Amino acid sequence: MPQRSATRSTRPHATVPLAAAGVLLCGSTLAAATATADTARRFVHTTEADFAPGEAEGFSVTAYGELVPVPAFEALPDAPEGVETLLALAADGGGTVYAAGGTASGGAAVVKLVADAWEEVAAFGDAQVFCLLAAGDELLAGVSAADGASRVVALGGGEPRTVLELPEDRYVWAMAGTPGRTPLLLATGIEGRVLSVAFEAVAGEGADGAGERPEPVVVLDAAQANVLALAASPGGFPFFAGTDTDGIVYRIDAAEGDDPLAAVAVFDAAEPEVAALAVHGDGRVYVGTADAEQAKPGRLGDPAGESTGKPQIADDAVGDSNDADLPPIEPGPVELAEGATPAAPGAVAPTAAPDAAAAGGSGDEPAAEEGAPATEEAGEPGAATPTPADYDALRETLKEKLASAKQTGTLELEGVAAASSTPKASRPRTPDQPAAEKKEGNAVYELLPEGSSREVFRETSMVLALALDDAGQRLLIGTGGEGELHAVDVADGTRTLVRDLDSQQVTALLAGGDGVTVAASSPALAGRLPGGRPTGEAVYTSASLDAGRTALFGRIRLDATGPGGTAFGVETRSGATADPEAAPWSAWIPAGELAAGDPAASLEIPASPARFLQYRLTLAARPDADAAAATPAVESVTLSYAVPNLAPRVTRLTLEAAEPEEPGAEADPTVSIAWEANDPDEDTLSYDVSWRLEGSDAWLLAAEDLTETTFDWDTRGLGSGRYTVRVAATDAPDNPPGQERTSTRRSDVFLLDNTPPTLEASAEEESGELVITGTASDATGTVAGVAFRVGDDAAFRPVAAADLLFDSAEEAFRLPLPGLDRSRGHVVTLRAADARGNAAFRSVVVPAKP
Repeated sequence: MPQRSATRSTRPHATVPLAAAGVLLCGSTLAAATATADTARRFVHTTEADFAPGEAEGFSVTAYGELVPVPAFEALPDAPEGVETLLALAADGGGTVYAAGGTASGGAAVVKLVADAWEEVAAFGDAQVFCLLAAGDELLAGVSAADGASRVVALGGGEPRTVLELPEDRYVWAMAGTPGRTPLLLATGIEGRVLSVAFEAVAGEGADGAGERPEPVVVLDAAQANVLALAASPGGFPFFAGTDTDGIVYRIDAAEGDDPLAAVAVFDAAEPEVAALAVHGDGRVYVGTADAEQAKPGRLGDPAGESTGKPQIADDAVGDSNDADLPPIEPGPVELAEGATPAAPGAVAPTAAPDAAAAGGSGDEPAAEEGAPATEEAGEPGAATPTPADYDALRETLKEKLASAKQTGTLELEGVAAASSTPKASRPRTPDQPAAEKKEGNAVYELLPEGSSREVFRETSMVLALALDDAGQRLLIGTGGEGELHAVDVADGTRTLVRDLDSQQVTALLAGGDGVTVAASSPALAGRLPGGRPTGEAVYTSASLDAGRTALFGRIRLDATGPGGTAFGVETRSGATADPEAAPWSAWIPAGELAAGDPAASLEIPASPARFLQYRLTLAARPDADAAAATPAVESVTLSYAVPNLAPRVTRLTLEAAEPEEPGAEADPTVSIAWEANDPDEDTLSYDVSWRLEGSDAWLLAAEDLTETTFDWDTRGLGSGRYTVRVAATDAPDNPPGQERTSTRRSDVFLLDNTPPTLEASAEEESGELVITGTASDATGTVAGVAFRVGDDAAFRPVAAADLLFDSAEEAFRLPLPGLDRSRGHVVTLRAADARGNAAFRSVVVPAKP
């Protein structure tokens, strides 16, 4: 469990491997001691990673590491029996909520919420309804039928009436528009079109379903297979449309005079499918992507483990105008398919997402390479004519896809276009307009009116629904796969997980009526998030906090903000196991209330001493205030505790005395001492090194307050004898005087030899040759060798032992000197050395022979 502690961690100790060389090495016991004092520590929760392991009901953890209350999710009545998915929402002027869902039989039903129950409005046994739109007194449903006879049906009362037939379109994915201000626009597939028709032709008088039906105008014939999403600006125009295949967003502007509506590509997402759109009142457009290949279980990244501050938000960061003037930024040229309208002058072309090529606003199609076969487009001369077998195959494919949609809340399009005799080709890209680089997961992009864009959300799930709350302050995001409802603050980008639903897909969001209505699938579920300031109970329960061993708990402190009078109730409990459910813990004990805005206030933690601790916060007091009042937030929680200070341990101690490079070389008086130590509290340690001579009770200090774990001991001036070295480790640097703990480790007894051998020698004549004989002896060790030289300039040469081995404390030797020029005198210098390198010298004078 992530947690922060005020204790300092121990610096890693160096491990120095040392080999015994001529000395006896370590082996000792750890000194025992008992703890009588406590060391203060703290649990500090102040980041998203700190709070995330806990359980929040009515609270949510933001990416900035705050606990904030969120609206309580009000569950609406269960969907009617047989309705297994809810795919679309709409509300009429009277506030009645309608929903469209898939049924167990593979068809669709449109229902409305009356009192405390859903009532069926219409049923479609062989079709699916992916979109609804309230238009005056009418409710329009886009009906996508398996036989390809897609249509718009009016449900204003009585029997459903087909008011618009779409024989060339397999699906009606979305509808948008406002009677009296804009025409009705429809997003369709698999021909990838946006169609326009006057509202009066499909709703109200003259739209009784009889006689000649209106012929829609093709506003956009996209190069992509399906236009999946459609959204109108709060003022009516412009509209925005999103596609599959290439993830393109188009802008559709109002007609001027006799000119038709104008469409232009303005954004190319890194993901291939745009499934949701929302338009803010200040002109910002939010684009949600739903690449099924990137929809995987789990969160995209770990919660933020550090606090990095919040962006400075200007007072006018969020505009409130529904008719924001857009700057005249000219987009790149866009070549639309046959039947589409050229872009309107001055249309905005936001750039692609960060780290993605900004190619989506162009859409230029390169000329076919020489010798490449021509592509047959729908309606072009030479295109294949559909056969009855083609239609049968398409119907079977659609039945399978719609059955899957009934279970998942989404419709997989792979294979559907291929079953059609007139598939839609993907938009080719030129070499200088590469496809945007794919990232893991799906995103929500914010397209700004001035032409730039940025990513505001990314997760491994699909983004299936977007909605802005009535105040335009929060963007609600519904995801598929995890069934989560997220919110992003429009002003500062703060991201909050509002609710993790029991369903797998959040398929539709509808803002209005002072709140947001939520529709979900697998299983079908509907609910509502009230608008305004969060109300109702908000409770946060931390994960269990591990003190490492039995601890005495001190006080709890909150750093919280909120309107005057805001307070948080605090409870704690403790136990001996990490999981409170694995074995009984103590009961929750109230500690009291802490007011927001007073970080110095604290409460005593009433939990009994134990290893594990939990705290629980309840938004206990929330004064009545207008919606503009600051939302309460807990920015940090600090809990103090104390555990017995445990003594450190010296776990290894080695000594190494340097051997001379060759017998007789100058002795090195340094003994290298190395040790390893640790502290169970991770306290900083310091070390003292002491020594004593065998037979003495006095330890003499060689070094103190060391921070390293090695020490070179200079033994010059010490007599030869048997010594012991002791290292003492103390945690005094991290503990108050009187509360520190110390432990020691000592070496085995080792021999320190600083005394050179004794050397006796004499010269005599033997059979006419000069021979030097003598004895070398060492009181504290063995004789390592004897060497000689004649004169001052010659190098030392070895002398053989009488028994051919230098391996005892006393060694005799015989040195014949044949060939020595006796016509003059000589000085023969002898050197005897012990194993430590201590040496003795003796000179033998050889006079000239007359």
